[in-house]
Amino acid sequence: MAECPNASDNHTVTVASCLDFEAQKSYDLLFMASDSHRMEGYIHSIVPLHILLTDSNDNQPYFDSKFHRTVLENAPHFEPRFYIRAKDIDQTALIAYKLQSKGTDAGKYFQLDETTAELTIRNVLLPPGNFSFNVTASDGLFEAVASVFIAVLDVNNNYPVFKSSLKRNLNISEDAEIGALLTQLQATDVDLDRNGEVHFGIEAGSYGFFDIDKDTGEITLAKELDDSVRPTFDLVVSAYDLGTPPLRTTTVLHVQVKNVYSSLPEIFPKLQRAQVSESAKIGDVIARIGTTNQDPAHADLKLKFEFVLPMEARNLDNKAVPEHEVFKVSF
Repeated sequence: MAECPNASDNHTVTVASCLDFEAQKSYDLLFMASDSHRMEGYIHSIVPLHILLTDSNDNQPYFDSKFHRTVLENAPHFEPRFYIRAKDIDQTALIAYKLQSKGTDAGKYFQLDETTAELTIRNVLLPPGNFSFNVTASDGLFEAVASVFIAVLDVNNNYPVFKSSLKRNLNISEDAEIGALLTQLQATDVDLDRNGEVHFGIEAGSYGFFDIDKDTGEITLAKELDDSVRPTFDLVVSAYDLGTPPLRTTTVLHVQVKNVYSSLPEIFPKLQRAQVSESAKIGDVIARIGTTNQDPAHADLKLKFEFVLPMEARNLDNKAVPEHEVFKVSF
């Protein structure tokens, strides 16, 4: 809206009301010049006058929409393209745009074209999270501000990493009890939510001797060990996240079974004979089995005895007793 000028003399076309280019861009007038009035009339001349208005910067730019966008952290650009444009009803207005990133990291990850108002992603990987910043639009005299909100979604693009303190050479005693803890795996994943939630597993090499807690990473003994049967294990263990698809990291744990007994106890003599009377009572001692413990490191261990099947009964003539199932029940 232009200011209303005042008339300076009677021969000037003056503005009767304030002009507004946006309301009306031109006017068509008739300009008449006449002499003094006489009884028989007066002489006059009429000239058409066409007036064109020029636009002036008298209106403020404005934003008429909200600027929200969601993008993946590894997206190279916005799809569709993202413009933070303002409007200005002044046709001659030239608007310049500026990203206000003070107090935020927006300028590190995004850039704004000051002429087209297109917001683009810099050539960096976006960190998952939310960005909130302002964009200003200025026509040189007036300014408008828009709030921009961008949500960056996490992508499962990081593998779990085992902690550097993980020991990969382990020892376990062959007399370890079932449930004994061998080690505890620990790993981290910098992704967010389920993409960064780490579970654990044994991929190979356990042969049923070890179990793992998928949540805590604790590896425990599942059944008794015997170094003479399997003296070593190479456990292939993994740490995997819950993303789609899950990402998995594996490593190998070398487990050495430590020999507890250097030699087994022996029964002597190898062949022992004993006789029992048919009148013997329950609890009567009929024989004592002689043994020797040849492992001095475990000389104080108590030995346990049990019958080994098959059992055979013989009479005084050293002939097998045909019906000897009763002996299995009695001994």
